[in-house]
Amino acid sequence: MTNIPENAFFAHIANASETLDIVARENILSEKGLILFHQNERISPENINILTEHTFDTPIEKLLTISICLSSHDIFTDASSLIETTSNLQQILQGLHDPTLPLNILVGINLPQPLAFRMTILKNQFPDVYEHCIRVALASIFFGDMLNLDRQSLRDLAAAGFLHDIAQLNISISLLNRHQQYTEVEENQYYVHPVIAYMLLKEYPDLHPNVSQIIRDHHEHIDGSGFPAGKEGRDIHPLGQILAVAEMVVGLCDENSEKNCSASLAPILRFNTARYMPQLLAVLVDLFNRQTDGKPIKISVDAKAIENLLKHLTQILLDWKKIYKEENNTGDTASKKMNEHLKLLEYNLEQIGLPLDDVSGFIKMLEPDSDSLPELCLLARESSFQLLSLLYIFRYRIYQQPDYLGKEQLTQWITNIEERLSDITCHIDTYSNTTNSKDNENN
Repeated sequence: MTNIPENAFFAHIANASETLDIVARENILSEKGLILFHQNERISPENINILTEHTFDTPIEKLLTISICLSSHDIFTDASSLIETTSNLQQILQGLHDPTLPLNILVGINLPQPLAFRMTILKNQFPDVYEHCIRVALASIFFGDMLNLDRQSLRDLAAAGFLHDIAQLNISISLLNRHQQYTEVEENQYYVHPVIAYMLLKEYPDLHPNVSQIIRDHHEHIDGSGFPAGKEGRDIHPLGQILAVAEMVVGLCDENSEKNCSASLAPILRFNTARYMPQLLAVLVDLFNRQTDGKPIKISVDAKAIENLLKHLTQILLDWKKIYKEENNTGDTASKKMNEHLKLLEYNLEQIGLPLDDVSGFIKMLEPDSDSLPELCLLARESSFQLLSLLYIFRYRIYQQPDYLGKEQLTQWITNIEERLSDITCHIDTYSNTTNSKDNENN
């Protein structure tokens, strides 16, 4: 446990102690055996600072507890409420043969008291993250059922879904703010958070290795473009692959909360078959197509903004080819993988008919087609997201290599790309949201 960063966790506990009744679970002793806090003594925000000054052989979540800690009943109630109020989640769960299955599996999760302590802190400090964990757990159960998993595998998958972000409490608070740039140290923390979660769960025999390994691999992609290890195909835990799809789909649903979410997600899922389990994506695409009855996507788009975004994407791909050809790291694994993944992204863009040397002509051709342009908008945004995620992981990989030639120039290039693409994508989203709001008012 000594390798797990605890400073951020202490900060979250201190913040939570302002509204939660946090007490010592047992006598807490200093390194010299002196009693710092007696059993059941309340831990105030100021007292947390005392704990940070000492080193304990026992994980801090085993030394503290909360008077009203998260229970199975609380999880059941919270999950039921989310199902009732989240239309996108309802759309996914409609494909189940037994609608009671998700809640029955979820309520059966074995949650040791120290992990219940952690999840209570998470719910108190980051309710959106906590709700995201529940949605991912429910979606995981759906996918597991689609693959005819046995009950024990479903329970493991549900536990992994519920706990997959438990290590968020061990990374810098600023990392949970997605609207600011990260420092090198913070970015490194983010990319190892699945490993931190794995190390946390090693303490609990009921969750290790059957659940811990699933969480460790849930950000890996079949094509090797994921993290933390860049695993490929069969090297990824099978249930980790399912959890990866569940989190991806829940994330997309969170971002596409409009009524035509199903229609919006289908083309994006088809664009991700190299990254995620194709059979699960096929199930979802079929489900969403049946729900929309083949109706086209109804979102308002700015053709000029789409053209601008696609031009930037194609230029970045051309810039990378030049960088890769001229740099002195072509034998490096990180550079090779980056080149392979960008080639695949370029191939995917060509497969949708986009001529990389004539984006303007392609947009002009599609403008009269009111059905095709919205789908192209979604795929352009997804391509931008995939490109940025590849660049971020590449930056993380070269951070780990002190002798990587041209590191500073490459990281600055990536930062510049991030700023440009974020501005363009923000313009597309603002235009779409504003126009759709007006359409809804008129309806």
